[in-house]
Amino acid sequence: MSSSPDAVWRRCAHPGRVVLPLIDQEPGQQASRHDNLRTWGIDPGVGERLLEPSRP
Repeated sequence: MSSSPDAVWRRCAHPGRVVLPLIDQEPGQQASRHDNLRTWGIDPGVGERLLEPSRP
């Protein structure tokens, strides 16, 4: 069975889109994630957009 890279990415990113809003209810979680993204050289805005639902 072969899946396109886009389909695989959507399947991988879906849990993040579901879970992150719940995690972000905890104080400091979003700020901590943004700090990690910056540490990895990823702009937090770009990192957050990677988790947004794909637009056809």
